[in-house]
Amino acid sequence: MKKASKILLLIGAILAIFMVILWGVLSAVYFAAAALLQGVIDGTITVDAETAKRVAELLQNMTIQQAVDYSITIAVIFLVFALLSLAACILGFISKNKENRGLFIADMVLGLLSGCLLNLLGGIFGLVATFTKKE
Repeated sequence: MKKASKILLLIGAILAIFMVILWGVLSAVYFAAAALLQGVIDGTITVDAETAKRVAELLQNMTIQQAVDYSITIAVIFLVFALLSLAACILGFISKNKENRGLFIADMVLGLLSGCLLNLLGGIFGLVATFTKKE
């Protein structure tokens, strides 16, 4: 169990790095989309009739201000996931070499919140290994 925990935490921490990058890029894309749409509202960005028609088709029943609010909300959610994944990554690298129940519980919680399920499993296996350790 101890070896499985170390392997799962290592792989989970490495995958969490990729998740940080993914969530960060998605957050930046949605912030950029919100900025572009806000520029259209403010008039700093002008669009031709064809582009305005395509934007209206994409937004369907949403106003541009609602689309800006939606984009900012999604960007903030992705940013929170990026920060949680970063914390799961750092904690995974720290706790793979230590047999501390508190760290394993923190791995489980951050693994669940960030979507890094390998960290969750590594934390479970590590916690089980500390309880079944022969003295």
